[in-house]
Amino acid sequence: MSDTPIEPLRDLVEDYALGVLDDGQRAAFEARLDADADLRKELAATLDTLGALALSTPAAPTPELKRRVMTRIAEAAPSGAKELPFPASASRSRAPLWFGAALAASLALVAKLSVDLRDARHDAAAAQLAVNDGHRSLAQRDSLIAQLTDPATETVTLAATGAAKPVIRVYVNRARRTMMLSAGLLDTLPVGRAYQVWFIVDGKPVPSVTFRPDAAGLALLRELPMPAGAVAATAITQEPEAGSAAPTTPVLFVGKLATE
Repeated sequence: MSDTPIEPLRDLVEDYALGVLDDGQRAAFEARLDADADLRKELAATLDTLGALALSTPAAPTPELKRRVMTRIAEAAPSGAKELPFPASASRSRAPLWFGAALAASLALVAKLSVDLRDARHDAAAAQLAVNDGHRSLAQRDSLIAQLTDPATETVTLAATGAAKPVIRVYVNRARRTMMLSAGLLDTLPVGRAYQVWFIVDGKPVPSVTFRPDAAGLALLRELPMPAGAVAATAITQEPEAGSAAPTTPVLFVGKLATE
């Protein structure tokens, strides 16, 4: 909006505040309003001014306001309509003109209250989303604590088979047949590659999920379902991001589980 001349912009703001824009103009104005902070400030100031006018004592119009009102009347008048002169003497009667101005200002005050109500509803919705996110975070935290403190949970540290020194632990709950994996200091992988989890059942690797750590090398996998059978160990290899049916690279990390 910064490249729009100030006077047309001010006229557009007033027209919007008074509710005289057609549907197309109003839609275009509101689209620009969402993206232009200066325009929103201009609208707020205009609504405040018009709202104050609706509650104020009638006063003689300024020459500039008189010119603009008469210009609007001339533009809105049908072709061939007789032009009515502006009353020369304020003492004769200003009531009809200022009754209309006060009415328009009252409508603008209602419009401002509507805008404020819309903003309040938006803020309330955002606050509700924040509350919901907080509830979800608390639920996830409580679930994590419950998993880690469950007496049936077995903790296993996966040992690196090479020179890497990441910290990888798995928490196995055989009663629920689930496993949680927590990893840190993992190397960043090339695009298209990922780490894959394996369960060793009867001496054979059973594929599970693939994952990529974040920029700090951290990863947390929760509620991994364990396959049927006696799971003797869990391991990690590097595979295509879509995963492999069988390991295609050497085992990077492995940890033995207690005998079932």
